[in-house]
Amino acid sequence: MTEWSSRLGTGARLLGAILLPVALVLSHRNLPMALALIAVPGLISLRHYRPGPWAQATFALLGYAMLTCLWSPYEEAGAWPLYLLALGSLGAAAMRSGDVMSTRFFFWAAALGIVLLGFEATTGGLIRDIVPPENRPDKDDVATGRGILEVISLAPAVAVFFWRRHGRVGPPLAVVLTLITFWASLHFGITANALAVVVGAVAAALALWRPRWTVGGLMAMAAAGFVFFPIMAMLLPSPDVLGALEEGPASWRMRLIVWKTIWGETPDTVFGFLFGHGVESARVLGEALGRISMANFTGAANVIPTHPHNIYYHIWYELGLVGVGLTVLALYRGGRALVQSSMGRDIFAAAAALIAISIVYAAVDASLWTLWRIAAPMLGAWALVRLNENDLH
Repeated sequence: MTEWSSRLGTGARLLGAILLPVALVLSHRNLPMALALIAVPGLISLRHYRPGPWAQATFALLGYAMLTCLWSPYEEAGAWPLYLLALGSLGAAAMRSGDVMSTRFFFWAAALGIVLLGFEATTGGLIRDIVPPENRPDKDDVATGRGILEVISLAPAVAVFFWRRHGRVGPPLAVVLTLITFWASLHFGITANALAVVVGAVAAALALWRPRWTVGGLMAMAAAGFVFFPIMAMLLPSPDVLGALEEGPASWRMRLIVWKTIWGETPDTVFGFLFGHGVESARVLGEALGRISMANFTGAANVIPTHPHNIYYHIWYELGLVGVGLTVLALYRGGRALVQSSMGRDIFAAAAALIAISIVYAAVDASLWTLWRIAAPMLGAWALVRLNENDLH
């Protein structure tokens, strides 16, 4: 790489880091822009890229998802192959992009994002109140909660970065930033955020004790979800019975209805069960099924919203048994590569936390095709790769 292109790459990564706190606090949907700025300098190196077993399985999954666009009922499915190709390319490029200076800057920017979101949690969203327009809608609180979701995926790497710093300030700062992340996760109405922080902390603690065993076990748990959730859906009562339940938050009761319904639709045909119904077909199914009334809930709710709020059902319905098999293969190969790696114990702990956090969101919140949801764990993984490969003390 020439000197000028190296400087341009550093500049792009620095710009991505500068945009990071803004995206986390005020514009969670623009997190992929920060990822793209970090990744683009690495695109040049892809001409020499030889994907390993894990990457091969991942690209096979993306390729199969492109293929399902041929039979997807979604009108805009034709645009998805390019989208998926760009996503895979940026992911591969990001892992090959980085330098010490811009990476350090990224971690400080992420720490600033954590502090600002902690401030928002403490003040009830003062920064958003200051920024126009006035009388902001309630959905702005949901957007802040999603920014917290994103920062939770970055927090494990941020904690390791500061823990490794020399002097008396680094380790206490790592602890404070972790506590601020947990404090923020308790606000703005996304229960999965607090659950993800707690589960991630437990996974990190276990990994400090048994690093390879913990990471391998978490990857096995991730794969087991493809069996666990279908069994759970089959054991649930009918959507009408679930809709009549009065106990518990409406959002969680709604999830049970969604999961029961979409699993019931998954094996509607042999072709659909084996090969899936195609990219974004769950969105089309939701539009066709309409709405359902729920106890203690004003109005009616979509039987299936824009996505099933569960990656496992999402893959089962849209990509079928073939997609499930490719995903499990990618998880197996990824887990094997991690277990056999020479990462430090602290990196293992952070990786375990990120995997556990991702499992929580995959189980109760995430969408398979929402770019900002994918960008968050990808950035978290990129940060861990940089920590493992560079001396950032």
